[in-house]
Amino acid sequence: MADAVTIRGVWGDMSEEMAVTVLGDVKRESPDLYREALAKTAGAFRMRPEALRQQPLARQAANIRRALTQVTQQELGAHLLIEWLTKTQKPMLIHFLDKLGIPHEEGMVKEGVGPEPDPAKLRAAIEGLTAVFPSEHVRVYLLAFSVITADEWASLPGLLEESAAVASPVRSAPSPGPSPTA
Repeated sequence: MADAVTIRGVWGDMSEEMAVTVLGDVKRESPDLYREALAKTAGAFRMRPEALRQQPLARQAANIRRALTQVTQQELGAHLLIEWLTKTQKPMLIHFLDKLGIPHEEGMVKEGVGPEPDPAKLRAAIEGLTAVFPSEHVRVYLLAFSVITADEWASLPGLLEESAAVASPVRSAPSPGPSPTA
């Protein structure tokens, strides 16, 4: 049986390149949320926020990603992922929800996702996503979706592990990377 998926696990399993993509998109689409992430990261590492703001995006993303793997940052990690998905990944959300017949408005589910679909239908929807969208984007989306539906859709994490296209890359915990201080 698959381990329970957590938001901090999604961030911890994410490649550095993907973190730069997600956080760069959030910075562009939701600058206030990005500033909040910078402030909380600076606080987590006891550094001056200005020092973090002056770092290049890749270094900021590495530090934010590292902070988001802490238990205390799960709410912020979820908010950042939801913002990224709903602002920049709508076609992927719509594609998946349509394949499963889940009612939505432009990728936003209003009444809950409902009961877990048949595993074959769910597997086909996952494969449909991986045929159209980048595999790590799909993986991040489906892992986040798995956290949201953990109580209702028990087989989703196992199906994700089975799918070669979205299987977890062999990766160690986030490296400390560059020192958070400038």
